[in-house]
Amino acid sequence: MKKLLNLISLGLLIVSLQGKLFAQTDQYDFGCIFIDKDTCDFSDAPNDLSIYDSRNGVALSPHGMIRMLVVFVELEYDDPTMDPSSDWNSNYWVSETLPIWADQLFSINTPIGISSKKVTNYFQYASSNDHIVLGDYLLAPDNGGVFKVKTYDGRIRDSLNIVIDTINNKLGTTIVTAGGLSSINAFDSWTPTSSGLVKDNIGNGKWDYVVFLIRNSLYPANHNGGNVTVKRPLLGHKVDQGCIICAGDTYNPTHVIRHEYAHSLLGGNNFHTCGGGWAKYHNYWIPQTGGWALLGLYNSSLMCWSAWDRYRLGWKSAGNAYDISARSSDGITEVNGDIDTNTGNGIYVLRDFVTTGDALRIKLPYINEENEYPEWIWLEYHQGVSNNNVEFDQWQYQRYSCVADFEPGLMAYIQINSNTRESHYSGVVFGQFADYLNPLTANGFWDRQFLTDSVYNGCVSDARIRPFIRVEENPLTGCGDQSFYAFDLDGNDSLYSDPDNKTKQDQLSNWTEKEGNTYYKKLFQLGHSSHSFNLNGNKKIGICTNPSSASLINMVGEKTQNNQAQNLRTTYLNGISIEILEQSANGNIKIKIRFDDVDIDNDVRWCSDSIVLNEIPTSSGYSLHIKPNKTITLDQGLTATRMTNPITFNGQKIFASPTTFTIQPDVRIHIDTAASIVLENSSKLRFREGSECTIDSLGSIVVKSGTVFQMDDCSTLIIRGTGKLIVEDSAILRISNHAFLISPREPKAFNLEMML
Repeated sequence: MKKLLNLISLGLLIVSLQGKLFAQTDQYDFGCIFIDKDTCDFSDAPNDLSIYDSRNGVALSPHGMIRMLVVFVELEYDDPTMDPSSDWNSNYWVSETLPIWADQLFSINTPIGISSKKVTNYFQYASSNDHIVLGDYLLAPDNGGVFKVKTYDGRIRDSLNIVIDTINNKLGTTIVTAGGLSSINAFDSWTPTSSGLVKDNIGNGKWDYVVFLIRNSLYPANHNGGNVTVKRPLLGHKVDQGCIICAGDTYNPTHVIRHEYAHSLLGGNNFHTCGGGWAKYHNYWIPQTGGWALLGLYNSSLMCWSAWDRYRLGWKSAGNAYDISARSSDGITEVNGDIDTNTGNGIYVLRDFVTTGDALRIKLPYINEENEYPEWIWLEYHQGVSNNNVEFDQWQYQRYSCVADFEPGLMAYIQINSNTRESHYSGVVFGQFADYLNPLTANGFWDRQFLTDSVYNGCVSDARIRPFIRVEENPLTGCGDQSFYAFDLDGNDSLYSDPDNKTKQDQLSNWTEKEGNTYYKKLFQLGHSSHSFNLNGNKKIGICTNPSSASLINMVGEKTQNNQAQNLRTTYLNGISIEILEQSANGNIKIKIRFDDVDIDNDVRWCSDSIVLNEIPTSSGYSLHIKPNKTITLDQGLTATRMTNPITFNGQKIFASPTTFTIQPDVRIHIDTAASIVLENSSKLRFREGSECTIDSLGSIVVKSGTVFQMDDCSTLIIRGTGKLIVEDSAILRISNHAFLISPREPKAFNLEMML
């Protein structure tokens, strides 16, 4: 039965009423480069005379012109049955001939305007013409221009010296290229220096960068690549940087080339992000993330660079004053796109990202940067290849009918840490964890269930995949489509991923969705039309949207959980809202940014080990306003927030704690007419000292069985009219004898409804 208790007094002592407590074709990148290949150790002594700067590049400069030397190699096996090309059905690269794409990769000389050659074109757009990447390929005197190299095991990466010897035996010291270049000077524009120091724009008698394209290697296998150290002189000259790529059975190796070369600009495998490969040791997030970036690759969605890459390398459009650049509301005047609570309120215009570089970055407030990693939200407007004719502005597999085309709109992602561009220590600039970017997909973050039985997915992969079901929306700690989902596959009560052992990876891909009785085999992880924010779909990111503008908690780890890192273990709510106002036919998008938008104007489910609401300056004085008839539900999340110590919830092991929502000192919140906060599944709502909550008529806080409602000293609960605090049997009230329970309407002051 229900029993209504009238509790009388302001600042009344309330006794504690306590009941029960309660996969696709793999492409892998090999090792770290320019640093210790086993440890990725960037530690060094400080250099007080020099500043290490990411804008100088780690090994090669990201500015000016570079011309790569390309070498085409075909392996001749002692045992022909080992040759992987015997099973190929494609004609991209036929034996004893150059590949059909040999002349599609690089401009030989600096182009006038935008080049049609793919790698050159990519870096022209990515850098706003600040970095011109040219190339030309050696011609063998026989075998159709391809160097034939004998092998017994096909492990070309381990026998690079044999390749070098073969080339030298064929040509001696004579340079013969398809474009008629015959001097080392054409391929030697730079003298590399220490990581992050200014590179000399003069030659040093070495090849700046050599790309070995292998037709039929077993290691690296098809579509794979890796950076290598070339120890022997090639045609009489040493090599500064180089990579090996097995590219025979592919329509074009552009993306593997730009990925491997980008290591020379950004850093080692600890700069892998956005589906670019294993970091080898530690990532910022528990599952590997997807998205798009220079070092994205086989699990990327879009195949272009990111605004973070441009900021990191100092690429900006000619005439721009700001490293991160946007336009004012007039669409013409340049404004600083790097904004925070002090500078950001207003209306901004973003032009097409891939052609202009326009972007916005919003710093998330309330994070304690002495102990926690900072975070930012990045915004880019992508029109897609059908509107801007840039082939990299599309999903990786959009050319296949099973993949939903990109929908023009705003693309968003979270940056965690990874923001130091200059320091007296090179390790501070280049020593970081991987997966520092995390996509915010417009169709939201979800708790997911993966079916035990796999189903065949013929979309690109031709693989059997465990389908996922979207269980419930979880905007604060759930998983977006473009990342893997952490899952304890071996049942050992821990989540880890071993890059050296494909069978020891506790994560599943979001490729196949089951909805009802229907399977959607769309490779969602690699991009879907629902992932962009636009006027026709989700057009807002805010405190109560999915995804949310709140900070994302992280846990550094891979093989192990790194508890010594400055992990962000709290979800900090904020008043940031990003709303699309217009999408113009001229390719611009108009966005309104606010830092005082605290209205809960739709029902929302919040799950996080720790949610914190700090004081947000607003005109109403409230830091949270739950609008009429809307509900916040505090619930148990199902998505992993840690790598060890699971709890059992509804019969399954969950790597997350019950939700705790803390209202910080001096913070005021408002529960409007018929609105509510509902506590579910061992969640806890705590009002700290000096905080205040007002419940209007028909509004309520519902404390369900097994949950906790706590009011600290000098916190205040004001209940107006028919508002209620509803407490179920076996719920817990912890109310200080110095807390204030107030009803301004009548002396009896306060309605506490107990479910007995």
